Amino acid sequence: MENDLRRIQEEIRRLERACELLAVSSGGGPSRLVVVGHDFGAMHGMGLLDKIDLVGAVLIAPTARWADWFLRFWPIGSDRWDYMRSLHPVDPIVTVAAARCPLLFQFGNADFYIAPMTGLEMFQAAPEPKELETYDSGHDMALEQVRLDRTAFIERVLALG
Repeated sequence: MENDLRRIQEEIRRLERACELLAVSSGGGPSRLVVVGHDFGAMHGMGLLDKIDLVGAVLIAPTARWADWFLRFWPIGSDRWDYMRSLHPVDPIVTVAAARCPLLFQFGNADFYIAPMTGLEMFQAAPEPKELETYDSGHDMALEQVRLDRTAFIERVLALG
């Protein structure tokens, strides 16, 4: 239980340091960064939303709670409810509420892992400004339109267009 929480927190700290290094090395500063993540990448990326200044975030097929993945696909030796409570502070449904930048959520209507109502729950938990796009896609989100919408959002928030 503590191990999973520690690993999630460590990964978020690694990503935070990577973003800081990227901002410094590019000379653009943190106000030029957009986080883009799919699945676990989106879930970890939401942990950055209250830690660094971002121009935007694209969150592709995340689930609302870490335990949604871990309890379903890996054996957990501790009490399920205690486990879920232990991860609650880093759950994407919690961390997304701290967003200070525009968000684009992208979900597939035929995603085996992420139910459409989970996508709506995530979207509703996020502050404005936010956008929600759904596609006739599975979890891989491999449609060209997914990429085009993501690119358009990034260009818009970076004012490149």
